[in-house]
Amino acid sequence: MIVAGFYLPKSARFSLPFTHRYSTYYINCHNLITQLNKAHYENRLQERLKNYAKYKVLIIDEIGYLPMDIQGANLFF
Repeated sequence: MIVAGFYLPKSARFSLPFTHRYSTYYINCHNLITQLNKAHYENRLQERLKNYAKYKVLIIDEIGYLPMDIQGANLFF
């Protein structure tokens, strides 16, 4: 389940995963793209994606706040 922070009401943004005890990871979009680009450059992208896939809820904040290049968009989507 991928949740972008701005789609949820502010009161429910962080309470949903914690009340149900889901394993949760929070990251802003710029940091996510930076980490994915670095992993791709180091030929460790699959390892990094497996790391993110182990969480039930991945909260990605600030989507669309900063522009992303084509490589970043391909890695994100």
